Parts: sequence; C-alpha cells; structure tokens
Amino acid sequence: MNSTMIELKNKLKEILPFIKDKNDVIYLDYPMHHNVGDLLIYQGALKLLKDNGVTIKTYRSADDYNIDEIKSKLTPNTTILCHGGGNFGDIYSAHQSLRESVVKRLRNNRIIIMPQTAFFKSNDNFKKAKEIFSSHDDVILFARDTNTLKMFREFSEKSYLMPDTAHYLYGDMSISNKNIGAKLYFMRIDCEANPYQNEILSESGDATAIDWSDIITVRDKAERKLLRKMATFGMKFKIPFINNLVSDIWYNHCIKITKRSSELFSSYDEIITSRMHGHILSCLVDTPNKILDNSYGKNSGYYSQWTSGIDSAVLLKN
Repeated sequence: MNSTMIELKNKLKEILPFIKDKNDVIYLDYPMHHNVGDLLIYQGALKLLKDNGVTIKTYRSADDYNIDEIKSKLTPNTTILCHGGGNFGDIYSAHQSLRESVVKRLRNNRIIIMPQTAFFKSNDNFKKAKEIFSSHDDVILFARDTNTLKMFREFSEKSYLMPDTAHYLYGDMSISNKNIGAKLYFMRIDCEANPYQNEILSESGDATAIDWSDIITVRDKAERKLLRKMATFGMKFKIPFINNLVSDIWYNHCIKITKRSSELFSSYDEIITSRMHGHILSCLVDTPNKILDNSYGKNSGYYSQWTSGIDSAVLLKN
C-alpha cells in the first residue's frame, strides 16, 4: 500500500466535523453524466460519508434539482453538500448556476462545497460569484489546490485545502488479473485539452489515445438517457419517489463503470494522461503514470499539492 495515498484517504475525514447533523444531510449536483472522473469523486464521497455514519436524506442532480423541493426538506440543522470536482467557475455553467442558486436562496443552512478546482475565464463572472458566496454567513469551501484556495478565501474565510474525494477509494478498487504489457495513452478531447498532448502522441509512434467516452458502451448511454427522462418526469410532476429511485439506480450504474475503468487501468504497465482522474485512477490501482497538464494548470496544481510524493507518478513538463 502506498503511504501517500493512505494519508490522502485519511485526510478526507477532516471534512466530517463540518457536518452539523450526520442524519440531516442533502447531497446536490451528483454527476448524472459519463465523465468517469466525476463518478470516482462521487463514489469516493459517498463511501467517505457512509463509512463515517453520515446518512444522506436526499440526492438531486443538476437535471432534477428544484430549489422549492429542497427548501421543503430543510431543518435548522440540515447541511447541504455540493458535489466536488473541477467545475467551479464559468466553464461549466449548469453546475455553477446550481451552486449560486443554493447559496442565494438557502441563507439559513450550512453549505459545504466538496473539494473543487476553480477557474474563471471572465473577471465579471468571478466578481459575481464572489458577491454571491461572500453574502452567505455559513459556506464552507474545500479547495484542491493553492490557487483555488486563494480564490475561495475571497468568497469565505471558511476555506480549506483538501484532496479529491476519489482518494477515499484507495484499497477498494477492482484490479484486473490480465496484463496487457503496454502503455495506455489517456487524453482529454474536450475544452480543457492541452495542445502539447499531440506532440506526446506523435513522439509515441502509432499510439492511439482514448478518453472516458471510449469506456462508455451503447448500453451505458441508453441507461443514462432513460434515467434522465425519469428524473425530468419526476421533477416536472413533483413525484420525489421517482427521483429517489433514479439516484439509487444511477449510483449502482456508477459503480459498474468505475469498476470497468479500474480494471482497464490496472491491466496496463503505464498510463500517460492529461486527465486529472486518469492520474488519480492510476494511483488508486497502483499503476505507474505520467500526467500532462490540462489547458489551465489544474493537473500540475493538484500534482504539486498532493501526489508528487508518489514515486510511480511523474508530472510531464511542457
């Protein structure tokens, strides 16, 4: 077992004392999409909470979140948890809009932003978010790197450094019994892709890179489509039972996909990746890996803060 990974797993328990009542918690913005990194974050967060006696009474995603429903479930001791990740800022507007709505309209409850990386392209959007968050008296923000922490401290004095919740899965991921005996090139193909990754691939000869979308099957997509329709139906006609059922089914769907991903990553001799959770998943299954930065420094910031002490993980410089 890797000592650094164990330390990161244990550090996540420092989140728990901020929860007011372990039996009165709402979890918002759970990831109902197929970015496996977010599914690892979600699975790790729920395992952290469950292992330490926290009961979630309601789960809602960005697809079926309704502020009036959430208000109806609040007591003075309700703690609201907002999903962590790398979508704090103005790149992924749906998730940021949800958080800002929660902070603006739920003034009397503690809100915890689980470990995030923040990035704003627009200074106006940053100022708007700062105004919203700083107006709430009880927001706890966890930052995955020092740049995000500096930003968060303009939003709330209750801001702290914390690793990604996926680390809580260390020692529990499924390992493949097959050995492909090759390198896996695992590269972003979205708006955060680093142009330098094309040079990495060119230097590798005939290597072909894959991304999370290549792990997702047609059946996975069909299941997600059906569940999203159910979630929308439940929200539209105010049938919470349907939305609760969707969150239960989706969680089992997440486990299936993360299991498939961990077995794939553990079957290679080395992973070359520009995805933070390509790096983290490699570390979770103890596969040697090299990480390339994303477009705005998220990966290098995370590596420098948390995983540089792992001997089998290396940061590639541009």
